[in-house]
Amino acid sequence: MKHTLLAMAFLATSVYARQAGIYDKSPDMTAALQNALTTANYDVVQLTAAQLCDEHQLKALDLVVIPNAKVVPAPALPMIRSFLQSRKTLLLLGPRPFNTLQFNDGEDWLTENEIREKRANIMSSPVSLQPTAAWKRSARDGNIKGSLEVNSNSIHYRVERLYGWNTYAAPCEGI
Repeated sequence: MKHTLLAMAFLATSVYARQAGIYDKSPDMTAALQNALTTANYDVVQLTAAQLCDEHQLKALDLVVIPNAKVVPAPALPMIRSFLQSRKTLLLLGPRPFNTLQFNDGEDWLTENEIREKRANIMSSPVSLQPTAAWKRSARDGNIKGSLEVNSNSIHYRVERLYGWNTYAAPCEGI
C-alpha cells in the first residue's frame, strides 16, 4: 500500500509540471534561466512584451521571471498586479524594478526617451514644398482676397476675411 501511494504521488508531481514564463531580451540570460527552471521541474516559455501585457497568458503561469526588471512594458503593470493577487510567484532581477517603462509605438516597445529620439528624427526630416504658383486656391467665396507665401521654414497664409472655408492645396504627384 505504501508503494502504491508513493508511486501515485510521484506521478502527480511529474505529470503536473509547473509553468514558468521568462520576459527578457537577452538570449544568454534567458538560456541560463531556462536551464535552471527546467531542472526545478518547470515548463518554461519565453514571453514577449505583448504576452506579458496579456492577463490570459499570465493566468496559465505559476512563475514569471523578469531578469531586467528595471525595464518593463507599462501596460503589463496591472497584469502583474493581478498575477500577484492570484497568489502566484514573480521573480524580479536587477536594480530598481519598474523604473523605466516601455510603450508600444506600433512597431516596437520603446522607452519614453527612445520614442522622443525616434520622433525627433522624423520631425527633423526635411519637407519639400512645391512653389506657391503651383498651389490651387479653393474658397466658399472666391471674391474674398487671400494669399499664400511659402519660404524655407514656414507657410504664411493671409485672408482678408475668414468666412466659410478658404484653402490652398499643393499638387500631389501620382494622384
